[in-house]
Amino acid sequence: MVAVNLREGVRYGAYLLGYFIVLFLIGGIIIEIGVELFLTDSLFLTIIGAIVGAIGGLVIYAGLLGFGYKIIADAVEQGIRSSQRPTEEATGPSRSQQIVDVITNNPDDQDVPPEQ
Repeated sequence: MVAVNLREGVRYGAYLLGYFIVLFLIGGIIIEIGVELFLTDSLFLTIIGAIVGAIGGLVIYAGLLGFGYKIIADAVEQGIRSSQRPTEEATGPSRSQQIVDVITNNPDDQDVPPEQ
């Protein structure tokens, strides 16, 4: 499992929080304009208000879908980057490689002639 250091995690969290704030401000303002138009006495403005409010809802929905896409894409990118740099555990031979080396270098096996 890849560990992300605290500073990087907090920075990413602050970035996403800013994204949410901007997303809901823009979408909320559009929805509010739609509601204000919807509550008027004019049928034309009521229809326009419903359309504008729906557009505001779609802005928020699209932003949330984009947020999900970004989270997945960033996680994949982080996984690829971390798989390309060696970790402390991967600098030496693996445990399975050590076992294979012990088995293949057994001095007792050298007396046995190879199979033909």
